[in-house]
Amino acid sequence: MNSIADDIQNNTPEDQRRLIFGIWNFNLTSAEELKIAAEAALANGFNAIRIHIPWFHAETEPGVYTFDLFNKQLDYLVIEKDIKVVITVDFTRRTGDDRVISPDEYQYDSGGVLCSGGAFFDRAMISFSSASAVRKANDFYEALCKNLISRYKENILLISPVFSQYAESEYWCAGNYDYSDSAKSGFIEFLKSKYGDIAAFNHIAAASYASFDEIEPPDNFAGNIGLLWYQYRHAALKSFIDSLCDTQKAIDDEVKIGLQFGSVFDEASVQRGTLAFVDLTEKADVMWVDDGPRYDHNWSMDYIGSALRARGKQSANEIDGYYHIQNGNCIIEDYLNQGIQSFIHGTDYLTVANWSIDQNFYDNAEVFRTIGEYTDPATKLLPAEDPVLEVSLYDMFVRRSPAKYITQYNKLTENGKIVCNINITDDLTQKIPDETAVIYAFPASFSDSDSDGELSYRSYDRQTGLFGEMQWSDQYNAWQGDAEFCLVGSGMMHPDILDSAVVFTAPKDGRITYSFSATVVDKNSDGVRMSVLHNGEILYPEQHIKDESLEAEITADVKKGDEVALICNKYKSNSFDSINVVIDISYR
Repeated sequence: MNSIADDIQNNTPEDQRRLIFGIWNFNLTSAEELKIAAEAALANGFNAIRIHIPWFHAETEPGVYTFDLFNKQLDYLVIEKDIKVVITVDFTRRTGDDRVISPDEYQYDSGGVLCSGGAFFDRAMISFSSASAVRKANDFYEALCKNLISRYKENILLISPVFSQYAESEYWCAGNYDYSDSAKSGFIEFLKSKYGDIAAFNHIAAASYASFDEIEPPDNFAGNIGLLWYQYRHAALKSFIDSLCDTQKAIDDEVKIGLQFGSVFDEASVQRGTLAFVDLTEKADVMWVDDGPRYDHNWSMDYIGSALRARGKQSANEIDGYYHIQNGNCIIEDYLNQGIQSFIHGTDYLTVANWSIDQNFYDNAEVFRTIGEYTDPATKLLPAEDPVLEVSLYDMFVRRSPAKYITQYNKLTENGKIVCNINITDDLTQKIPDETAVIYAFPASFSDSDSDGELSYRSYDRQTGLFGEMQWSDQYNAWQGDAEFCLVGSGMMHPDILDSAVVFTAPKDGRITYSFSATVVDKNSDGVRMSVLHNGEILYPEQHIKDESLEAEITADVKKGDEVALICNKYKSNSFDSINVVIDISYR
């Protein structure tokens, strides 16, 4: 008796878009589990399967590679069932007694804590700055690619190397990394190559180091040294990606290589190191993002798609697991919209991750079947029209938010009804810092551990003209005043009966340039009123914003200890009043 999968036509046209079901191998998937998953996926709209190959399973002794278990899985999918496959190669390592990677080859945070964690097992991440770890990774990747390509080439859609505990090709965004000894020394050499002598660097960094060897990487990305730290981490990540691409292409340059990023535009993308995704994908063929279910997928697919297609590359999006629905973060229609919007905006692949073949899958199978209809090459895509949107990576780096650009995008495209051509200017990775660059920035220097210092977070009572202290709230992941919704988070302000305030305390006399931007997040808000006070006096008069973003630049003479405060006040109601905020302050 034939199985369901026997009735599925897998010899689909090469230009057909792909809906891909993902199967993890953190715990090795049994033959029976694999068969059930493949048959259920192929019967419900999917036309490819993704297989996960962890390095820690395949190499437990140095230089000894064991691929038999993964070959058996691929033999079933490719040889027996003629299914197209995507192969994710996971470079994390299980912590503990690892005979392949030594402690000095891992990533650490600035406090010396190992970069470890993740689902299923406590896994660690190698340092991209460690020459020995990179060599070991490339040796393993070379052996694996030779095995895969020699056996399954005709059915491999792409091979995707991923590095983080979230199975993405980036720094892990669950903390600030990489502060390993190799990264610290690499950063010093990076600065030496740029500035030559310590005096030139001190001038740019407003520092007084006696030698380069005294320099420690900063804890955040604020100021000129923060910019340089981002540039170094980007260079280290790109070098590792390029080395893997070179390794695979030397074996067979016809097999596509793909990279997966958690995001390339949201706030966490700075920690991920993925803002300059175009540069990172220079030698790759495919790039996909793991968009949250309620992201603006029209914007996302046009943003990465227009950049990649112009360079002859393909794009993809990923639908995350059912647990988002269980946690109340979305509804199933959000996943349906993500799939349809991704395909009609021209993406080539849509992967589905963290779904099990269980009752939740079967209850929602119609959603996958509907999305699967858009893989047909005859399905019409949205027309490409005239709108062009210009995006600056340095601007996005400073803002930690794409809100300004998404607002412009939705106006140009009538909320994604047409495809917009987005031009990305990389004025970030090679930007030369100067003495007029931003010295203090929000949210770049935002912290959940201390609101003191040059930037602090307070409530403001406009009846008395007094500021109040805030306490950290784990519930809201923000600083909270004496009214529940008087909040300041990373790049976010929200007013209540008390206003919320970000206060800059001048560390020295001088003339500052103070610039800020504010964007109301939720369309249901009746807006907020923004103002700037200097020692309690009006420096920038109150402005009401609702649908438009507000941007302003002010100069002021300050004395040491002066306070310049950005104030967010509710308009009539404080419902839905979260706003995205960016503040830049520089001495000239």
